[in-house]
Amino acid sequence: MPTAALLALGLARAAPPTAAPAAQARNRALIDLAAHAVEITALIEAPRSAPRAPALRQLDLDLGLTRPAEPAPPGVSAGAGVLLRGDGLVITNQHVIGGATDVTVRLHDGRALPGRVLAADPGADLALVQIDLPAGHPPLPAARPGPSARAQVGEAVLAVGHPFDFPFTVTTGILSAVDRPAWRPGELGGHLQTDAAMHPGSSGGPLLNLRGEVIGINSAIYAASGGEQGTGLGFAIPADTALRVARELEQRGRASRGALGVDAEDAAPTASGPGGARLTRVLPRGPADAAGLRPGDVILAVDGRPVDGARALRERARAAGAGARLPVTVLRADARLTAVLTTTEAAAPAPLPIDTPPDARLWAGLLLGAPTPERLAAHGRAPAAGGAPGLLVIGVAPGGAGATAGVEVGDLLVMLGPTPLLDPAQLERLPAGQRSAPVEINRGGARFFAVISGLPE
Repeated sequence: MPTAALLALGLARAAPPTAAPAAQARNRALIDLAAHAVEITALIEAPRSAPRAPALRQLDLDLGLTRPAEPAPPGVSAGAGVLLRGDGLVITNQHVIGGATDVTVRLHDGRALPGRVLAADPGADLALVQIDLPAGHPPLPAARPGPSARAQVGEAVLAVGHPFDFPFTVTTGILSAVDRPAWRPGELGGHLQTDAAMHPGSSGGPLLNLRGEVIGINSAIYAASGGEQGTGLGFAIPADTALRVARELEQRGRASRGALGVDAEDAAPTASGPGGARLTRVLPRGPADAAGLRPGDVILAVDGRPVDGARALRERARAAGAGARLPVTVLRADARLTAVLTTTEAAAPAPLPIDTPPDARLWAGLLLGAPTPERLAAHGRAPAAGGAPGLLVIGVAPGGAGATAGVEVGDLLVMLGPTPLLDPAQLERLPAGQRSAPVEINRGGARFFAVISGLPE
């Protein structure tokens, strides 16, 4: 560096601070949070997961780096997590640990401890990992959750994660928006949006406010033109939803989805704000019926937050889970009313069809059959020259081992470990006691690997 530049830097360091007191206080708060943020890095020994849609990629962590200049070895995935309790209970994204055969959790002090996956919810993209602490180990520094429902657009936030294997990276920005919708049908919505920098490897880390409270779990980025770099559009699962899902996962191994017992349509916006959700049907003896609501009522707000249509109403109920008490603001004719609805559990997705084709076989929650030209055409797949190798996924059981691993209807399972898959009977010849199986999948010509775990012994 030229001497003049060195002198200039030295003078800059010696100059007294000129920042306003408010700016100094904010800077001090950021430094304190960065120093005390709890961040967990999980290394998952599993084949790489399926690529996401180009425009909106889950932070799959497939691009983590063991060193800044070298790509990670196949089968290793790195992400982040948040300590919920001092006994080592960690919450992270499901796509971080999906198909994991081994999990290592790295604490902020550099220690690496073994962990095990307790439960996962693919629709919420959340999972619980338990750190196996030695006997007599002192409690770990658990995070302090904050009420994400009170998060405000414009407030300063910090994101902590493991982007591109740069551990315990802290970035800052503002809360850009709240209540962003679910990306795909069946998933939970209500995401927080931030411009705090996130990249592959940031998944599962905390989004914090300046009070040191975790208000979200970082989970997705918007990447333009199919790229992997963040564009200043990052998304986090609200802490209120994440904690509710975590509690139910720990208590019963699955998380509920709430329902209000209504059908609704979008109501036209008015000069005073969003139009809300107009009820078109109220189910007898359902939550809305019990609260006195009727068809034609327009729900304007849920728990104090405006509702901009039927989608938002449905997603608020689903994210709240079963048994939640939700105060609502209702417009009936020209009068505004208030009511409290206690959600019931939403009906589970339909199971696999009972009519199983005679040449198909059910394995790991997947209905598999020969990839005949007729079946391929029915699932939007073009027949390959010389025939398509592998087994066609005809159906996927919700919550099954295959669904958890990311397998979709229309996929072709082409390899079981190093062996080409030609006959469903091969799936029954796994060694006794083997609880997981690596598979190679062909999805529209793209090849990727997944580990299907949780197989019966």
